[in-house]
Amino acid sequence: MIAMATDVNNKIYPLAFAVVESESTETWGWFLACIRRYVTGQSKLCVISEKHPGIQAVFRDTNRDFLQTPMTEHCYCLHHDVPKEKWTLAFDEGFRYRAMTTNVSEYFIGVLKGARSLPITAIMKYTWFKPNTYFDDHRNKSIAQLKSGKRWCKYALDIFMRNKAKTEHHRVTRLIYIKYRHDAEQCIDQCYSMNALFRSYALVFPALKDRLSWSDPKETQKVVPNPRLIQEKGHPVLTQIRIEMDESGKRLRTTPWKEGGRKVQCGLCDQEGHNRRTCPKRNERLVQRHIGQDVGPNNDPFAAMKLADTADA
Repeated sequence: MIAMATDVNNKIYPLAFAVVESESTETWGWFLACIRRYVTGQSKLCVISEKHPGIQAVFRDTNRDFLQTPMTEHCYCLHHDVPKEKWTLAFDEGFRYRAMTTNVSEYFIGVLKGARSLPITAIMKYTWFKPNTYFDDHRNKSIAQLKSGKRWCKYALDIFMRNKAKTEHHRVTRLIYIKYRHDAEQCIDQCYSMNALFRSYALVFPALKDRLSWSDPKETQKVVPNPRLIQEKGHPVLTQIRIEMDESGKRLRTTPWKEGGRKVQCGLCDQEGHNRRTCPKRNERLVQRHIGQDVGPNNDPFAAMKLADTADA
């Protein structure tokens, strides 16, 4: 599970990550409660999500006060068929801040997709290092822009300059005398300032400590394995449906102890019921094999038979 936002420059801003067994009402409720407790406690928080049944059930639960209006406003992604109050800018009362989809989350899911097949410890390390690098890069960029004298972020300044260009073609039909001259940039919200952008990335990720230096938790929980996932004793039962191609070139064998089991087969005559040492055609086969091919010392083919006897012994 991931929670994403956008910074004042309309760029991706990672908020929280969690590894859970499955997406359900319980896991989504726990994840959103952690966000409210550890990430942000501000009111009028807008949460844009897909129409997952677990997410819908969590927001319908009136016992979760932190997910009810006015603390939290729940909206849906533009790509889902939902009521107009849940996705349109005209009826959302300003909660969405022009965010119409969950693309920021989908994009970062693609970034972390390659880590899903890794062990759980590797997943956590990868998830930790990736946002850390992202924050360091944006922190350094915001510092450089502040040193260069920039006051507003590029996203807000571009909108301001487009609107300013439109006013050059306006015709004033009535002029009211104003005593004081005002700067139009004063109308830009301070949340779009470079100082606000820097504060978003100012916090430094704490270094991961070695496991030996971890403090003992005050509260411990016993991890109980899921009994449905515990493998039973013995070899697992094969669920593969075998076809003729799987049996081509293979010979079914039987044993007196178990039908379909492995039976002793001779390595010389390829017949069942005996081994190569008790094979009735042993001498004949060995002579045919070794004469003209593998012989013993002094070109004696029977010496090779003696060597074979020694190897069988």
